[in-house]
Amino acid sequence: MKKKVLLPLLLVAVMLLVSMMVFSVHADECSAGGSHEPSPLPPTCTTGRFCTKCFEELEPPAGHAWDEATCAAPKTCRTCGETEGKKLPHDPKNYDRAEPTCTDPIICTACMREVEPAKGHNPGAAADCGHAQWCTDCSALIANATGEHDFSGAGEVVKAPTAAGGFGECLITCANCDEKILQHFTTFVASDDAKASTVGGTAQLALQSYLDVKTLKIANYSGVKLNGSDKLLQVADITLYDAEDESYQPNGTLQVKMLLNKSAVKFNKDELKVYHIAEDGKATELTVIAVEDGYVTFETTHFSVFAVAVEGETGVAVLGGSTGMPIGAIIGIIAGAVVLVGGAAVAVVLILKKKKSAAAQ
Repeated sequence: MKKKVLLPLLLVAVMLLVSMMVFSVHADECSAGGSHEPSPLPPTCTTGRFCTKCFEELEPPAGHAWDEATCAAPKTCRTCGETEGKKLPHDPKNYDRAEPTCTDPIICTACMREVEPAKGHNPGAAADCGHAQWCTDCSALIANATGEHDFSGAGEVVKAPTAAGGFGECLITCANCDEKILQHFTTFVASDDAKASTVGGTAQLALQSYLDVKTLKIANYSGVKLNGSDKLLQVADITLYDAEDESYQPNGTLQVKMLLNKSAVKFNKDELKVYHIAEDGKATELTVIAVEDGYVTFETTHFSVFAVAVEGETGVAVLGGSTGMPIGAIIGIIAGAVVLVGGAAVAVVLILKKKKSAAAQ
């Protein structure tokens, strides 16, 4: 084991000794007037050029070539890159702007580095159905509006319409935001054929609205269940349209004046009834306000199919004739007449029989 360790050490010692002897010989040659052998490596900032024989310095170090410190870097040697000290602070005169904006930072133009970050947007009121969200500092768009306004509410009436069919004014607030609009409205609309019109109420109808009236067959509604023994006399479908010919429903109660047909015109307010018939066939009795001049006026909140009816007993009486006598009495009179006629016939027969009997005698 000792031999393995001693052998390498002995070799190293021999090599060092040989090198020293060689260096001594070369150094003696340089000192005896021989020529130096300059190192092939040029001087650096901190190291000169040496003789490869005697290691004598033949050229001094080149020294650092310093670039002065800036805000981008400390004092730096442009040759070897060695630095000294610290970077200088930014000089405001090199800033690209005095203050950062919502989206742009302050940049030092000397070093092209960010001095102060952008401050970001200052959001205004949140976006809603009619308004986008904007930055209050730079007016940049932050969020688009969420949708359309909803002005379908009744609103606050600031001017009532005139009785002659003039328009009123209503201040309506959007159901989704605080936006307000002034809207004109009316409570009077009519059909082209004068079969129906609105004559008042609380509903606010769009200007230039109109009614369309279609007369329907009573037989098609024979299965509708009315109150008690009421009988149908008239059925009509009334639709409300706006100026764009789009049907819509009123946002309140309306008084509707509808022309009566020949079957219904003979009844008075206490006898006539008006029903609203829904799509499922359910009939709802409405309030009758007046029956005059061949029209019935009633209240409704929804335009659809309307039916005019009369109480069962009254209907039967009218069907009996213009005398107003109950149908039972009329039937009795007819039956009595039949009996009288029959009696007369019997009497004639008896008289004839008597005459024949007398002749035979």
